[in-house]
Amino acid sequence: MSEEIKKILKKKIKKKNYLSLEEFFSIALYEKKQGYYASQEVIGKKGDFITAPEISQVFGEMIANWIILNLRLLNFSNYFSLSELGPGRGTLMNDILRTIRLADKNLHDNIKNICFLERSAKFKLLLKEKFVNCKIFKNINLLPKNYNVIIANEFFDAIPLNQYVFKDNNWFERMISLDSGENFCFKLVKKHIGSNIFFPINVEEGRVFEYSNDFIKLNDVICKNIKKYGGFLLIIDYAKENTEKSGTLFSIKEHKYKNPFDDLGTSDISFKPNFEVIKKIAEINNCFVLGPSTQSEFLKRMGINERFKILIKHNPKKELSLLKQKERLILSKEMGEKFKIIAIFSKTPEIKYGFK
Repeated sequence: MSEEIKKILKKKIKKKNYLSLEEFFSIALYEKKQGYYASQEVIGKKGDFITAPEISQVFGEMIANWIILNLRLLNFSNYFSLSELGPGRGTLMNDILRTIRLADKNLHDNIKNICFLERSAKFKLLLKEKFVNCKIFKNINLLPKNYNVIIANEFFDAIPLNQYVFKDNNWFERMISLDSGENFCFKLVKKHIGSNIFFPINVEEGRVFEYSNDFIKLNDVICKNIKKYGGFLLIIDYAKENTEKSGTLFSIKEHKYKNPFDDLGTSDISFKPNFEVIKKIAEINNCFVLGPSTQSEFLKRMGINERFKILIKHNPKKELSLLKQKERLILSKEMGEKFKIIAIFSKTPEIKYGFK
């Protein structure tokens, strides 16, 4: 655990008696100097987790194919912005741009802006080196005001959420406080929810609901942008399952699950986004939603098996490693079933590429 992060968090708790999960874990993740994303290595074999684009270039190629097909379906020939939320090192965007350039140069030439929503100073420097004329912003309100193609791969799971527990016919917020030994601990605080269309009704005792105003606002801004200027959003992420009734908070360090209070500032903290909430926000904004589909189903429909066959044909000595890459992306015990994909459009698409 980063001792500096620990001091910062304890100081704040002593002022207020407790902190919300959202505030507590936002500091642990995003504090400018000591937060997790200020670390040198967080992604890859040497880091704490590995994302699909880091496993294989084919993941980015399938996403690029999906973008190309949807824009061709629209007979789109105008300029547009290509934006990625939480791009990290820019591996996915690099593969997407390369594929679009090779498959459809005219479409590639119509990309007006390459935009990134990124808060990490270290990642910002890497992105500026890789994408010289890119635009980087940390406020979703700065999304370009034109037709937008937006990709969010493992972005929403990095947004800290608050947890609410239904107990004795009331909602209690699960906060973080200090015990008698000044160790971090959870504490329930009675919360008046009022009228909130996102909270479930008729729920059972002990049910945990995860919610954040920032999460709602972020999705609302994206949907409003898409609806007003045109475009679409593809989300690939862990997704909260209906069977997960006790909350989805988890921590990973060196590819292993940890206690969320262990290694604060040096381990990744995640919450599984609730796709039903995202769908509701889209529908409120009169946007059209496809999915969710599993990552495995989506990639298969986009031609991942055929693409790997071609790669193996041209690189027979790499057959074993290529097959392992494919397995990581589509097998149910790997990423294939754990990750879900949904798409949000400004209007109903005629063909549901990648989806049923």
